Amino acid sequence: MVRDFYLRKVYERLKGDWVTKWNSDIVDSFNTRLDGLTPQNVLDLTVPWNPSSWLDVWNNNPALPGNEIIAKFAVELAVVMRPRDATRVSRQDIFTLAANGPLEAFLGAIVFGYNATDPRGPWRLTQMLQNTPNIEDIVQNTHDHLSRGELDQAYKSMWKKRKGKTKAQVRGCSTSFVTKFLYFAGYELPVLSVPGAANVRPLIFDQRVCNALARLPTAPVVSASPNDLSTHQYVEYCRWCESTALQKGTDAAAVEYALFRAVE
Repeated sequence: MVRDFYLRKVYERLKGDWVTKWNSDIVDSFNTRLDGLTPQNVLDLTVPWNPSSWLDVWNNNPALPGNEIIAKFAVELAVVMRPRDATRVSRQDIFTLAANGPLEAFLGAIVFGYNATDPRGPWRLTQMLQNTPNIEDIVQNTHDHLSRGELDQAYKSMWKKRKGKTKAQVRGCSTSFVTKFLYFAGYELPVLSVPGAANVRPLIFDQRVCNALARLPTAPVVSASPNDLSTHQYVEYCRWCESTALQKGTDAAAVEYALFRAVE
């Protein structure tokens, strides 16, 4: 029994040292990613995309909403916004699209989130549009909340209770994509776009951000999975990013991206 007692003590000490080292690694990685990262750097970040595969969504289902939106976006991207390389889209490109309306912001968020690295994107979008006939009303309602600076209500409006469980209003839309939509629809709205304002701006929250937050000692407590993220946790996460950005002299979106990159 004495031997077991001391072995347990040694195990706990080694475990504690390992956890401390593991967490300090993420702190160093986060700070390194954030140092020198400007708001413009974040806007300029691009992901690959294949316009033709997304246009096939409406070529095969012409009655779905959004046909003219993505078709026009693909042309503008190739001719005006990114004539040298229209096979990539930046956050700024999606913000430009999102400025035209809530549905544009939603479609842009899905395009940015799936991009060309995940071939399921066009199929998943098809399912969302086919299975959510009132999608335009849903995203408009959420956008209205954002326009009034109501981030908590905007997040809540994308979910509903069904048989005792919380489900997305848009069928098949995960927390990662809900928050991408909130980000592109609301981050640059006048009521929310002043850094440090009382109204907290929406930010992207996915599994990599979640993993980084779990290991940062100063970060707010959130769920282990984005799909279990409560409204309160989401707002506190966004508020923490705003506060950290003020301390670091940068932008909340830069903090979000540094979290995303910290766990690579």
